[in-house]
Amino acid sequence: MGSKASRALRLLIVEDSGPFRRALAEAVRARFPLVTIFEAEDLAQGRRMVSAAAPEVVFLDINLPDGNGLELADVIRRELPKTAVAVCTSYDLPEYREGAFRHGATHFLCKGDLDWDEVGDIVEAEMGRDKGPRAGVA
Repeated sequence: MGSKASRALRLLIVEDSGPFRRALAEAVRARFPLVTIFEAEDLAQGRRMVSAAAPEVVFLDINLPDGNGLELADVIRRELPKTAVAVCTSYDLPEYREGAFRHGATHFLCKGDLDWDEVGDIVEAEMGRDKGPRAGVA
């Protein structure tokens, strides 16, 4: 890993499945030990963590027990336009993909086909990215 991978980064995982949330966190920590990882199991906790932690990367489930994760994607787009949002869902359907990008997601991952290297590549890309506003994000 080069210097890009050594930069500290704040990452938030908003996911109601504890086992999946922990697996995602462990996969990121294994490749990027300096990343600070925050976890939320529902929309309300996710909103609080976005405000408190100002993460640079968010892995976000769509179906949460207290609402639609895309609502949080909208909040992130407004409040933290430099933040990358990777939607992780079990539903690899065109309407979910289109909705995710319409709400400001920068990445779309299907849990059933999740490639842990792709997760790492997203994090690494954000570590090396110029932190100006994201293209296409208002």
